[in-house]
Amino acid sequence: MLDKYTPQQIETVRQLAEEGKLKEVTEIVKQALINNNLLVVVLEEENSVPKVFYKGKEIKHKLSVLLDWETDTDTYGGLSYSIEHADLSKGYSVTNRIDRKVKGHASN
Repeated sequence: MLDKYTPQQIETVRQLAEEGKLKEVTEIVKQALINNNLLVVVLEEENSVPKVFYKGKEIKHKLSVLLDWETDTDTYGGLSYSIEHADLSKGYSVTNRIDRKVKGHASN
């Protein structure tokens, strides 16, 4: 897991942790998690709106978030995800969808 961090990032986190600055450490780790992964979905409680980050950018105005991953073994199986969101940048609402189906979920 540390291979995704630069030596400078690791040293900064170590120094901040030694100084007891856990809020700063948490923020650095959170940003690294978001920026180093394709898709991050954070659900704080069952009744909360999920925070979704795709390719390091937060998806705002979410309408629907679906994630389905399955396998028959301990190895990689099929994956589907779909994120519908409204784009309000043009002065009117346009619905966009990020949609991906991989391996066992992909259609021929």
